[in-house]
Amino acid sequence: MKLLKLAFIALASVIIFSGSLSAQKNFIKDADKAFNSRKYFTAIELYKKAYTVVTKKEDKARIIYQTAECYRLINDPKNAEQWYEKAIKANYPDSKARLYSADAKKINGKYDEALIRYNEYKKAVPDDPRGENGAKSCELATKWKD
Repeated sequence: MKLLKLAFIALASVIIFSGSLSAQKNFIKDADKAFNSRKYFTAIELYKKAYTVVTKKEDKARIIYQTAECYRLINDPKNAEQWYEKAIKANYPDSKARLYSADAKKINGKYDEALIRYNEYKKAVPDDPRGENGAKSCELATKWKD
């Protein structure tokens, strides 16, 4: 009888443990689903949980970028700036990380830092006028501020 109870407890533990592992694996999928449904606050929390589980650098960089996107889309430029900078440091390949980082820096009044990011974006995507326009707006804002 004791052996049967012990076997039952062991089996229940395995089932519970495997259920928690599969839940961890779905953080990214669930976060992407929330993001696509425009549930950005939920997506932020799920991306942060996914970040602690993921090991591949490319996946971590994408999670960081997506978190930054969530902050941008809920109009939180302070956090967006921080997360875009993390994405750039994590070598996220999309040049929009530099553009959106520059936008957030400009909104936060960091015109000199924003100008650097806009110029980096202009080099990466010379045909996009947003880089040139952003750089000009930072130069003008600096002049007006002085």
